[in-house]
Amino acid sequence: MAEANVRSLRFDTAVITPCAFNLKDGLLAHDLDDAAVKRAGLESASRVIVAGSGSKWRASALALVAAMDAADVLVTDVEPAPEDLSLLDELSVEVVIA
Repeated sequence: MAEANVRSLRFDTAVITPCAFNLKDGLLAHDLDDAAVKRAGLESASRVIVAGSGSKWRASALALVAAMDAADVLVTDVEPAPEDLSLLDELSVEVVIA
């Protein structure tokens, strides 16, 4: 029901907090229902901000939310390695260290 309700809405900006994220797999969640709701939110938004602590960076989880290129902005508390920053730049993902 939550997924259907979120899909029926339109957002200027969605802030997604994945359970884990990495450049190979993308944005991840620990269970399928959580992933589906997060996916619905980002698919209903014009702009997607991913907020994730450094502990979630290069981590893994069971369910795919979306590829990393679904994000417009990544806000995190650690600076990614230069090669990761380069790949994020290629994907047009702005990185904000907060």
